[in-house]
Amino acid sequence: ATWSPPDEPNGVITQYELRRRADSDGAWTLVYVGEATSFFDNSSDLRPYARYEYNVTSYNGAGSASSPPTPIRLEEAIPEEIGAPNVSNVGPYSFDVVVGRPSYPNGIIVRYRVSVNGSVVATDVQNRLRVAGLTPFTVLAVTGDVCTTV
Repeated sequence: ATWSPPDEPNGVITQYELRRRADSDGAWTLVYVGEATSFFDNSSDLRPYARYEYNVTSYNGAGSASSPPTPIRLEEAIPEEIGAPNVSNVGPYSFDVVVGRPSYPNGIIVRYRVSVNGSVVATDVQNRLRVAGLTPFTVLAVTGDVCTTV
């Protein structure tokens, strides 16, 4: 985050405070106190693709003044905490599979993907997929992936 000193500081600016909140109704968290007009917020509690608001307060010997909140959205990232795929309707040549929705999508989900024995065999925008063209009596390792634009 970068900011400019006030247009009319009415004295020497002694420090800045930068605050962040997760949404427009959330509580403000103090993330920076100092004299610089920039700060890299790499807090471990930031979530990819989440919306936040930032606010700067400048201080001088006479008091303080605060900026209005500035909204931002963080970049997308790889989805996290995806459950194991759920296989059903197993037949000799096909089966259905539901890929678990991630606990943390971290962006816009653009596709679900199923792999069998390490090879991608089905993709779709829905998390229910059908895998066909299998050989009977074959042991298969089934995995599911969830993809954002990252």
